[in-house]
Amino acid sequence: MPTPYLPPARPLALAQLRRWPLRNNHTGTHILNFCLREVLGDHIDQKGSLVAPTKLRFDFSHKAPISVKDLATIEDQCNDWIKRNVKVFSKEMDLATAQKIPGLRAVFGEAYPDPVRVVTLAYSLDEITADLDNPKWRSTSVEFCGGTHVAKTGDIKDFVVVEESGIAKGIRRIIAITGEDARRASQLANESDARFERVSKLAAGADKEHELKQLELDLAAQAISVVRKDKLRTQVTSARKAIADAARAQDKEQAKAVADAVTDFFKANADAQVFVARFDDAKGNAKVRTPFPSLSLSFVCVRRARADAPSSLSPARRSSRAASTRPRRSTRRRTSSRSRPTARSRTSTRSPRPTLSPAPSRQRRGSPT
Repeated sequence: MPTPYLPPARPLALAQLRRWPLRNNHTGTHILNFCLREVLGDHIDQKGSLVAPTKLRFDFSHKAPISVKDLATIEDQCNDWIKRNVKVFSKEMDLATAQKIPGLRAVFGEAYPDPVRVVTLAYSLDEITADLDNPKWRSTSVEFCGGTHVAKTGDIKDFVVVEESGIAKGIRRIIAITGEDARRASQLANESDARFERVSKLAAGADKEHELKQLELDLAAQAISVVRKDKLRTQVTSARKAIADAARAQDKEQAKAVADAVTDFFKANADAQVFVARFDDAKGNAKVRTPFPSLSLSFVCVRRARADAPSSLSPARRSSRAASTRPRRSTRRRTSSRSRPTARSRTSTRSPRPTLSPAPSRQRRGSPT
């Protein structure tokens, strides 16, 4: 079957495809700006922004890092605006009238034209200007903006915060994704959750510890929601800690069992000098292997302590060995600062140099006396 002819894409169609993610991210920036003010307070001021096809970046004034709890609230409120699917309105107004709208958001220090374009959510500009002093306009996003936007907030589909950081003193930065990129990030987070559930069902051991460690490394490189990443990282850390605590408790119990077996053996066999036994449960236990010379990972060999064993050394030999084990005192002579002579005292104790008289001048030969 012959391949049907497809005409080349027109530049206008390509431009429209590029503008779709830009519209999502631009309207998403307005929603984020409004939700930041609602959650963190009215001190939030825009310090910069970037609207790209793959992400949106928003810089704002805030003194402290945003907690994961507040980030979760901000992300939920942004997605709530998207689910409400409200209309996005835009209209040009004279600058003096637009500046009187309650809740207006604008970039501090920016020079705006007159008339200025105003973008709002849920309420039209005609409705707002009819009752300009109504405080309910603070419950929606009202901004000066000349960019492109979606017709309804539902076109954004999804909103995910992937990064929160500080870029300067008192300035924070949030990076978020929308639309298809946000959907893929949510799918990746779901796959990571399922992977953790699968690994958590494994029996405790080296394999489970390796899988959890690898999952923790993979999470650090994934561009998913910071809220879900923090939750999953906490779960992985708790699981790894539980494995480590159980291993330490088991090692301690095994070491105690070996020590008790050694003690009971020498109590029951007073003449025995060496204890050799096999402990299959003690394989890989550093606490069991390290204190005793082991023949293999599951064998323990212990020699009776010298205090219990009969000694063949003579009394003089034992006394010399005991003296050699005593800590030696430093033989370095210490001189206090008081007894140490200073430069002045040393010069004062020296005998004075003798004063030499000038030698008599010698007369030349032939000179008159």
